[in-house]
Amino acid sequence: MSLSETLAGELAESGIQVSCAMPGFFRSNLLETLRAPPTERAIAQRLMENSGHDATDAAQAIPSGAADGKLHILWPPEYWVLWRLKRLFPQWFLSRTQKLTESQLRLSGHRKDERPGTRR
Repeated sequence: MSLSETLAGELAESGIQVSCAMPGFFRSNLLETLRAPPTERAIAQRLMENSGHDATDAAQAIPSGAADGKLHILWPPEYWVLWRLKRLFPQWFLSRTQKLTESQLRLSGHRKDERPGTRR
């Protein structure tokens, strides 16, 4: 994102537009080739399935945002709130993200100290 913002500033006078697409979760076949521990894979699968959006929606929204000249293209729209919170309160956002991850791990039947990929 920082690179996109810097380029947008540097290229503004040249007429070259820069957009930074930041899609959230949506149903796609991306997980078919994901190399991740089973627990994280299950969390991502659940988030994708529950998103209510699919790749067709993203394929329409992202180029549309670029055509409108947007620098930041957040999709789906409900991610704007999360992005604003992250930008305004980065430490709080990180803490909250860690708590949500721990909660998802518990739902998957793992304790924090048993997280796949970690060693005791």
